[in-house]
Amino acid sequence: MMVMILPLILIIIQLNFWFGYQSLTPNQSALLKVKLKENQNPMQISLEIEPSPELNIETPPLRIEEFNEINWRFSAKEKGIHRLTLTIDGETVTKRVSVAQKALSKISPMKTENSFIKQVLYPTESPIRDDLKVRSIEIQYPTQNMNLFGWHIHWLIAYFVLSIIFGFALKGAFKVEI
Repeated sequence: MMVMILPLILIIIQLNFWFGYQSLTPNQSALLKVKLKENQNPMQISLEIEPSPELNIETPPLRIEEFNEINWRFSAKEKGIHRLTLTIDGETVTKRVSVAQKALSKISPMKTENSFIKQVLYPTESPIRDDLKVRSIEIQYPTQNMNLFGWHIHWLIAYFVLSIIFGFALKGAFKVEI
């Protein structure tokens, strides 16, 4: 078990990007959260957002000093992979937005700062540069449930249930005794 735990965790992290989130649909609203570094004040920072033409920013920035973040609500006009460009004090960073992608598509909910742990947990996009005042950029995608024999459950539950079922079903074929 101890030998398998690290590879299993890395596999589960990757599977979550494939099975854990649904892409946005056209005209569906989503929340964009920009978390600032600890020493930054969201009320004083100069932050602008420039969406690609297929995206529509629906609200002005909501600056939440208590959580050190700035939020926007946005929607997509067309399907595809689009980009949101943030300009922070003259420096730019982009975030991918997935809209109306097929069922098994890799979806990245968060772009994070450059740290080993954050890159292990969110490896799908390049990290945010250290010189920027942003800690993370997150899009709140809807979660996706799997249909397992008529039950709509989280993919991780289906993974573990099916692993146990197949493990017991194939133990004789692999000559494993418990």
